[in-house]
Amino acid sequence: MWNVALAAALAMAAQDPPALRKTAEERLQELERRLAEVEKRHAAAVDENRRLEKHLADAKSARENGARRLASGWIVRFAAPAGLSPEQAAEIEEMWRAWHLEDLERSAARVEKGGFDSGSPDLLVSVGGSGEDTEGKALGGPGPQARRGGGG
Repeated sequence: MWNVALAAALAMAAQDPPALRKTAEERLQELERRLAEVEKRHAAAVDENRRLEKHLADAKSARENGARRLASGWIVRFAAPAGLSPEQAAEIEEMWRAWHLEDLERSAARVEKGGFDSGSPDLLVSVGGSGEDTEGKALGGPGPQARRGGGG
C-alpha cells in the first residue's frame, strides 16, 4: 500500500512543469528579497519609535517648564507679602511644581479612562458646585438629587 502511494507521489512530482520548480538559487534570491523588505520595515519602525520618543520627551519637558514657571510666578507674587524666608519660598515653590505635575497626570489619567461629562458629580464636587459637603449634608443650595428630580 505504501509503495503505491509513494509511486503516485513520484509520478505527480515528475509531471510538474519545469517552470514551476524553483532552483535553490531562485529560492535564495526570493528569501533575500523578503529579508530586505523586512529590514526596510524594521528601519522605518525604529525611526518612527525614535520620533515618538522625542515627542514624548519634548512634551514632558514642556510640562516640567510650565509647572516650574507657575510655581515661580506664585512665589514671586506671594512670598514677600507672606514674609517667607528664601528656604521656605524654595520649599513652597517645589511643592507647587510637584502639585501642578500631579494635577496634570491626574487629568491625563481621567481622560484615558474616558473622562467625565459636565453633569458628573465628580466635576460638580471638584469645582465646589455640588451643594453638599462631604457628609452629604446640604450646604444651602440644591444637591444633585434635586437637580435630577429627587429630594435633596
